[in-house]
Amino acid sequence: MPADRITKIRISNLRVFKDVELTLDGLTVLIGDNGSGKSTLLECLELLRHVGIANSFAMEALQESHGPFVDLLRRGASSLSLGVDIEGDGPPLSYGFKVSLTGTVPEIVAEMLFAKGEKPRVVLKRGQGEFYWFDESSQANVPITQVPAQMLAAAAGAQGLSPNPAFVRLAKALRAIEYHPPFEVRPIWQQLQLDRRQGPRWPSPANHTERLKRYGHEFPAALLVLRNDLQAWQRFLERARAALGPQLTQFSIQPAGSGQLDVLVHFGLSLTLPLRALSEGQLSFLLMLAAVELGRGRSVLAFDEPDIHYHPELVVNLVHILEDAAQTVPVVVATHSDRFLDALSSPSRSVVVTHMQDDGSVSLMRLKPEQLGAWLERYRGLGSIRAEGYLPHVI
Repeated sequence: MPADRITKIRISNLRVFKDVELTLDGLTVLIGDNGSGKSTLLECLELLRHVGIANSFAMEALQESHGPFVDLLRRGASSLSLGVDIEGDGPPLSYGFKVSLTGTVPEIVAEMLFAKGEKPRVVLKRGQGEFYWFDESSQANVPITQVPAQMLAAAAGAQGLSPNPAFVRLAKALRAIEYHPPFEVRPIWQQLQLDRRQGPRWPSPANHTERLKRYGHEFPAALLVLRNDLQAWQRFLERARAALGPQLTQFSIQPAGSGQLDVLVHFGLSLTLPLRALSEGQLSFLLMLAAVELGRGRSVLAFDEPDIHYHPELVVNLVHILEDAAQTVPVVVATHSDRFLDALSSPSRSVVVTHMQDDGSVSLMRLKPEQLGAWLERYRGLGSIRAEGYLPHVI
């Protein structure tokens, strides 16, 4: 069976969203005005990833790291809901939860997990006076006598509280969400002004990692893992030459003292540069390549404005790489780049426009293939159409 993947996310009353659904299939490119919810959609993925970790989700995620909770709520709302559909390694799953403001703190008031397939059934029901989960071994609903403050479905899968495979799959799929904000590639002199000494320009510990860490941290460790896969490593080198030039021959990982590792970049036999000497665009592109190559088994891969610092040719390379990656895992990208849009092979399938409505809420709109095709007879791509102000004519 293929690995589980996130195929749909549902959002109600979170920031600018009143009630929207986003289907994820292949590459999804989010475009829209500033403040129209692109980054909020990506934040929802990160919140869902938190659900997959057995913790006090309401307080730790909604109140502290992403809160306070009242700031997450759409204006005038007292509760928010999130949900996902999951497909791949078994019967399709549909999961959702609702969190309300109780006094000044968030409280989980509803949660449901539904398994489709040959024998559709509610696997978990929490709220409105019903508290139970379905036990596979006894083929019966088991009452929940003590309802925890954490998300029950993911906790059951992550902590082994129930052998029901739906719980295990849900927890694994949520934890496998991978989201990358822009990488930390500022020059060292700028980072020193901010008193920061962590990131891809700095030596880092030789920790084992299966994915590139957020912001590009622990890049040397990621390269060590990537180098063990010969096919992926050769692909990484070939793609890296688009940013670093055809003279690029190899990367080497060197001890930097105190258990730290550093990366050297080799050009032919005569030139070797430390990774910190690369430009922001070059370094960001290498981090993007590592993020794409690592992380087997993830359920969705998301990037917020990954094309920052890229020259136009490199943006085209990025689009091709993400479209290739999206053949095996849903990929979500938020961008303002018209060049990115021009390079898309199928903008009518990939692009989702976040549109602010008169009531202050945001809707998600797709392009109309027929109208887009007519405009593409006169313009290079969707980016050129948008740059001329004609985007409303194709949505």
